[in-house]
Amino acid sequence: MTFPHLAVGSGIDLELNLTNPAPHIERGFILFLDDSGAPMSLSVDGAPTSQAYFSLAPGGAKKFRVDGTDQLQVGYALVITENLASSLVGNLVFTVNSLFDLSIPDCRPTTSARIFVERNRYVDSGYAVLNRGDRPMKISLTVRDQKGLDIAETSVDLAPGQKSSGFLDYVYGYGEFIGSLEASSDSPFYVLGLRQRRTGSLAALPAAVNPGPIVGSQLLYYLDTGIDLRAGGFAPDALSSKTVYELTGLTKPSNPTAIKIANNNRSQAVTLHVYFLNDEGRDFFDFLLVLKCGETLTFDPFDFQIPGSDLKTSNVLFGYGLPADLAASFPAAQFGSGRFVLSVVAAGAALDADNVADILYPNETAMIGLCGVTPVNTGFQAGQVRGNLHVYNALPIAFDYLSGNHVYLPAGLDGSSFGADSTLKWLSIFTRTLVPAPGMSAEPGFLVLAAPGNSDLFNYMAGQKGRTAGTVLLPSTAVLTWGAAPFTFLGGR
Repeated sequence: MTFPHLAVGSGIDLELNLTNPAPHIERGFILFLDDSGAPMSLSVDGAPTSQAYFSLAPGGAKKFRVDGTDQLQVGYALVITENLASSLVGNLVFTVNSLFDLSIPDCRPTTSARIFVERNRYVDSGYAVLNRGDRPMKISLTVRDQKGLDIAETSVDLAPGQKSSGFLDYVYGYGEFIGSLEASSDSPFYVLGLRQRRTGSLAALPAAVNPGPIVGSQLLYYLDTGIDLRAGGFAPDALSSKTVYELTGLTKPSNPTAIKIANNNRSQAVTLHVYFLNDEGRDFFDFLLVLKCGETLTFDPFDFQIPGSDLKTSNVLFGYGLPADLAASFPAAQFGSGRFVLSVVAAGAALDADNVADILYPNETAMIGLCGVTPVNTGFQAGQVRGNLHVYNALPIAFDYLSGNHVYLPAGLDGSSFGADSTLKWLSIFTRTLVPAPGMSAEPGFLVLAAPGNSDLFNYMAGQKGRTAGTVLLPSTAVLTWGAAPFTFLGGR
């Protein structure tokens, strides 16, 4: 268990309560640490120590009395159990001047959370954030008003084992407000909200940890085959005239690769336009697939059966088992370093007069009636031919129900040959990506979407998912969200 904030001494009494609901004995120990992660000098049940051991019988409970000094001490507490699957429950309670109690709950790790905050002449809000990991981290703190609009932001750097707490002093120009504090980071952390009245009374405000996936209309995956033809010493004419298979005999990547894509809408299927973009930001090839409502697809993107065709992605990427004229379209030169951005975009087509996107099915009608829709089969030929309208006429739509992640973490994405910023620039052209226009709104509380400039998409992604290192190290999976009504078209260039 993790209690990310405690205070003791100078009129504040502290206790930690544990209950064992399990049918077996639970053993472990409690650590009391200061904000830097160092042991605190306290008295636990009358004995000077910074930690306490416990052994709780089935259904048993234990209260630990913790005393400080005349000086106020702040920090956090950890409960470490022998049983990794322990069901132990507890809370941390401190009593202020014998007048009122404040209960601090056990907190769970998260990478994104929101806390209710308010400030006026009677009350102020604060926070406590804790890094229990073994690496430094940066936590972004953003305050939003009641309409969800940003009014202030800052960040906190935490070393391993370090905790930071404070009030919203960085919110300037707002004497009174009600809103939320969003805390986010690339790495898991612990967070707790605090509210203090001018009378001195305190309240703990547990964070609304985002338990579900981050959803959006577009998923971006960063893939590395582990096969770098640029470093292979091949002649330029061989790279431009032969496929990867013809040059190397390889038909699969050297790195294990698998990704997951989920449609989190309970009632609507969606067509997905899948792009493989190489390390120069060029569209190597693309195809469409359909996810039913509530469906999750886990697959190897380098060996996936392309719907509506008899080809796998490995046939195209490595250039084997292809007709000669089709193989010529996928030379090894375009394979390059073997690193790709995989873009998965919600898509549809205008098959009637309204602005609602009709769901496309790749050369099949077997799914008619599923997920509450009547799909229209627009393709009359299989594969990547102009008769298949899926590849050539599908337009991006707003469908903020997609989520995804890597099953295997991608490797090698920090290499100098992976032009991530250039790739994202070109990606915005291929997918007609829209991002919120800075400082613009159609009306209060509503965003205006605009086509990104040369580096705006990269900067937007970095802001959505946390820090980057330079311009070449990016998150393993990024999610872009287009805040518009589902199944409406997004404008493009």
